[in-house]
Amino acid sequence: MEHRTREHAIQNPHGVVGLAGFQQTIGDFPISTNDVFRIQLPQQFTSEDLDRMQTDFQLLADVLRLQRNRFNDLLAARMQNQKEVATMIAKELGLTEEESQAHGGGILLGVVAIVVTADVFVGA
Repeated sequence: MEHRTREHAIQNPHGVVGLAGFQQTIGDFPISTNDVFRIQLPQQFTSEDLDRMQTDFQLLADVLRLQRNRFNDLLAARMQNQKEVATMIAKELGLTEEESQAHGGGILLGVVAIVVTADVFVGA
């Protein structure tokens, strides 16, 4: 039987990102909801991808430096499962895919960088 390593076993790698465990009650039933999405990962990243990732991180760093309290409002709203409020604040802060692309980034590439790096740290 052929031994397969992890890198050979994954043909179409993807990142899984999200938040889980939001509690609510519907009727008489307590439930827990999850907001999870998958990002298809490329087999290789280009120099342009890395430039876009860097732009994403710079945009986020600027928001954290210049609008720290409002970003904390976004985090608090999302942790309270107020997704619509968090989305409104994200748009106000310019944390959208469209805004990122307008500056040469693409927020999902920044997410990919974090997912892959986290996987390396956790798997180490």
